[in-house]
Amino acid sequence: MKTPTVLGLYGYSGSGKTTLIEQIIDYLSQEDYHIAAIKKTPKSYTMDTPGSDTWKYAHAGASLVVFLTGVESSFILKKQATIKETIDHINAFDDVDVILIEGSMDGSYPQIRVDASKPELNNTVYTYDGDINKLIGFIKKRIQRVDIMGQSIELKVNGKRIPLTEFPKDVIKSTILGMISSLKGVDDIDEVSIQISMKKTEE
Repeated sequence: MKTPTVLGLYGYSGSGKTTLIEQIIDYLSQEDYHIAAIKKTPKSYTMDTPGSDTWKYAHAGASLVVFLTGVESSFILKKQATIKETIDHINAFDDVDVILIEGSMDGSYPQIRVDASKPELNNTVYTYDGDINKLIGFIKKRIQRVDIMGQSIELKVNGKRIPLTEFPKDVIKSTILGMISSLKGVDDIDEVSIQISMKKTEE
């Protein structure tokens, strides 16, 4: 399981946090990154509908209710969870590259300041200046940094990222590093990039 990059986004109400997160998700998903998003609010609010079957199960005492349909799986945990607990649940459900949090200024995670007029938090790593491409580049570097720290690899075929489980990752990594380390002129290996172009020949 990979270690996802976790980034919080903060700013004044109406500063465009939700819109910016939508844009980030749109850009990254087009490049086949897997993204999870968390919306935190201080309000007492529930997504469950009073009187529905899932509401009845929870009202009867179920601590976890799951609603399965033909298009999605909804998990309703009937307790207030911390951001860390929520991230742990996300990691258990799916293998994601980045987790974006709106509405949390938890000091445990790096933060992106959406509104420059908002006082800067100590754990702020980026202040958004309106250049979405620059922000996307910054986030992608953060994701790559986590991959390198976790000694992970990325496989792309025809520009599309191919998900890998730990076994093929280990096989590919050990095979490639084993061959490269024996080559003349190779000392310490920090990063390896290989690109293979398959040219079709006419018969």
